Amino acid sequence: MLGLQLGIQESRLRFFHANAELLPPQDVAVRLERMLAEVSAERDAEAERARAESERARAEAERAERAERELAELREELAKKPRT
Repeated sequence: MLGLQLGIQESRLRFFHANAELLPPQDVAVRLERMLAEVSAERDAEAERARAESERARAEAERAERAERELAELREELAKKPRT
């Protein structure tokens, strides 16, 4: 019905499809767990990169605000000084 063949290798029952051995369920589970761990690690790394970028943007915005305030203060000082 599924088109699978059965065989015994190394005293274990094995399933084959078109002469290719299919992984036993335990091996599939291990591979899936590894894949999930990789995806999770990539997601965590991306979240960390996004957090770091957000922090850099916040710091840059603070520097820009500080520079704007300093510029405004300097313009005020210049406006108060008598011109000669």
